Amino acid sequence: MKKTSTVPSPGKKPERKDNDLPSQRKWTHQNSSYEIYAYTLRGASAQEVVTHCAEIKQQVHQAVSNDNHLGPSCFKIFPRTLAVSLSAVWKRAVEDLGTNHAQTVANFDEAIKNFVGAHASTQDRHALVQQLVHPTKPRDLGVQAFYYRLLELNDAISLIPGAAHDAPLSDDQLKQAFYDGMSAIWQE
Repeated sequence: MKKTSTVPSPGKKPERKDNDLPSQRKWTHQNSSYEIYAYTLRGASAQEVVTHCAEIKQQVHQAVSNDNHLGPSCFKIFPRTLAVSLSAVWKRAVEDLGTNHAQTVANFDEAIKNFVGAHASTQDRHALVQQLVHPTKPRDLGVQAFYYRLLELNDAISLIPGAAHDAPLSDDQLKQAFYDGMSAIWQE
């Protein structure tokens, strides 16, 4: 029986069905309109949740140019990318912030950590750090795509609950891991 990983892999993203396409998500905040293209998160595995949260966070940060709009935009659009079954978990993660939480980026990050914490464990964080320290580039993935995937997963480490010794890699460590993950022919 093939063992499936519970954490995201540096080499690939979670598989999607052939007919599963990203949907356009639009929102407005104080006379500014924004849009992203995102999949609806339907699965509750740590791999799917961590990857989805990192992707949405990255897309919103790229789409929103006004720092004052960033926090409210994150809180507005993220729940719209979740299946109904996961919306209750998100609502609970936001409720855990307290009744007087402001819609800031810091509070959104805390809510995301609560949401991911419901699906991932400290062992998942440790496993992801180990995968980043010793990655292997798949043959069908381009060099640049592999590097950006490593960056994305390195940012995702902070979303998973866990010990401080399993911290995200520094820039130099990430570059070394990228180099080590390439084939021997490429390294020469």
